[in-house]
Amino acid sequence: MVLTKKFNAIVLGILVILMGILAVGTIDYTISVNLVNPDSIWAEFFNLFGEMPANVGILLSVTLLYGSRKDRKGIMSILVHIFSPLLILLFSLMTVVVPIGYVFEHTESGMPQSALLVGLLIGLALAIGLMVFALKVNKEKIRKFRLAAWSMILLVLGEIILVNVLKILWARPRMRSIDSIEGFNYWYQIQGPTGDNELKSFPSGHTANGFATIGYSMFLFSLNKAWVKPAIYFGLTWGTLTALSRVVLGAHFLSDVLVGGYITILLFLLISRRVFKKAA
Repeated sequence: MVLTKKFNAIVLGILVILMGILAVGTIDYTISVNLVNPDSIWAEFFNLFGEMPANVGILLSVTLLYGSRKDRKGIMSILVHIFSPLLILLFSLMTVVVPIGYVFEHTESGMPQSALLVGLLIGLALAIGLMVFALKVNKEKIRKFRLAAWSMILLVLGEIILVNVLKILWARPRMRSIDSIEGFNYWYQIQGPTGDNELKSFPSGHTANGFATIGYSMFLFSLNKAWVKPAIYFGLTWGTLTALSRVVLGAHFLSDVLVGGYITILLFLLISRRVFKKAA
């Protein structure tokens, strides 16, 4: 699979055109408001699990890198043995606890301690299982995934950093925070910085994390090249449904999810080129 410069330019051009359309009149506001359905079951599903692929991607990558580590002595070996298990534990807990937190995000009492405890125990069990795998697995068999693992980490951390910096700078009110068109801000209006979560609508972090699902294609390339396109299509579908769910639940405008998704897609186009080229 060759991701040419021409293809990348077309993808970027589509984003520019769409954002230009959403900058005109009340198109962004009107479409977004008419899609809202806070009782949507499928949208709530993607609210809970839509961004999980990003956390799982980091978790998988760190586990593979730790499992394929070279047996060296010295300070680097000590650091690897200290930080790899800590990262595996951290992202195991995040993978389990974050969706539970979303279940109770709009309740007055917040997440019950019992639910938190269950989540922590499941996350701990997951971390232990992955550590056992990393210590027992044949290093040679998984070393072919090292480049994909580093690339996945770069993809997820890159989109998270970019999205959150833009959120702070833009300070755009979320759809659920305004009552009418009078409170609406166009996507190009920068009013930050801010620390208020209700002013962090642009771009959508959920969407950016959801589209990180396309990053799994980099692992599959080393197993069977025929799986790459289906994996990318699945990732794009998952990301699109996650994006739509954010609009349907009133958390974001259409332009928010569009930019959130494109941040991950454009990063993927840049990062994956080396993986596909080197593994070919």
